[in-house]
Amino acid sequence: MKSSRSTWSPILPDETTVYTTRAAARLLGVSVPTVQQLVETGAIAAWKTAGGHRRIPESALHNYLRRHLPTESAADTADGSHGGPKCSLVMSSDAQTIQLCEAALLEWRLPLSLIACPADYDALLTIGLRRPDIVVMDLDGDGLDAHKALCRIVSNPELSGCQVAALATASSHVDAFSGLPARVACFYKPIDLKEFRGYLTACCLSQLRKLFPELYLPD
Repeated sequence: MKSSRSTWSPILPDETTVYTTRAAARLLGVSVPTVQQLVETGAIAAWKTAGGHRRIPESALHNYLRRHLPTESAADTADGSHGGPKCSLVMSSDAQTIQLCEAALLEWRLPLSLIACPADYDALLTIGLRRPDIVVMDLDGDGLDAHKALCRIVSNPELSGCQVAALATASSHVDAFSGLPARVACFYKPIDLKEFRGYLTACCLSQLRKLFPELYLPD
């Protein structure tokens, strides 16, 4: 559910504080290779010690997050979608698919807060920081092994309550990865919006029931 975790705001960085790659990965909620990749591409500033170990200043992490952490979509403020409890949805896909789903969410008026991000390493950072209720990840992402990312998300105990879905171009696309993790739903593109709406509705009901059990009758 939307909470203080999903309204992240930076504190002033301590210029004297530095992190190892592993410590930075733990802080951001991503893997060590992801942080290494971001350092190697220059996305996060760092230096190496005489022994060849990376050191990342706290200010570099804050600067990266300010530049790249996605904001909530305009769909959040649609009439009827605000003012009550909402589930957080992180969606990582291409711009066209994101726009299609944003328009659909505006029409459906589900209690969802959509956070859209490109299908790349930023998606993992966003998921690690936001701890969303729902993750939808495109298997066609650039610069990211989406299948490995999905496996990592499913195996992360911090995300055990997260509903996870994948977007694929065809069943052969999924077969190329020898299938998906057991609890990952799959939708083929172009997305069947009726089916997708049903999935998101069920996810919202499940999350709201966990937060407000007193509002629901026992099974």
